[in-house]
Amino acid sequence: MNWPLFKMFFKKMDIPVNRENFTQAYVAYSRAGAALDLGHCIAIFPEGTIPRDAPKMKGFKNGAFKLALEKNVPVIPVTWTNNYRRFGEPSDLWSGGHPGISKVVVHEAIYPANFQKEDLIPLRNKVFKEIDSALAPKYQKHHEN
Repeated sequence: MNWPLFKMFFKKMDIPVNRENFTQAYVAYSRAGAALDLGHCIAIFPEGTIPRDAPKMKGFKNGAFKLALEKNVPVIPVTWTNNYRRFGEPSDLWSGGHPGISKVVVHEAIYPANFQKEDLIPLRNKVFKEIDSALAPKYQKHHEN
């Protein structure tokens, strides 16, 4: 929500997560769970940020996968293969963001019913590997240049 354009467009429908405040993070988690209970689809970015060495990803946070297991909803991994080139630095409105077409890969759904409640880490890792499989050629090529 630090990016002015995102804030303007997503203010009403976004559930921002303040990871620095446990209480606010829990409220966001609860709101996401309530949305799932109502039958809504939600998009979660478990990485939390675009890392400096993008397109290589940071590790994922557990919340999205805990929700999927608790609510028994499928996880559909989505890889945005070039968004790291689209966005600049959130704190600098004039930073290097660029217009263009975002390329996306929608992977097969992963069903939490195939996992046990204690399988949060294996579920998280499976989703990470799935998304990373479409990014790996990008960051290998990115680091060769």
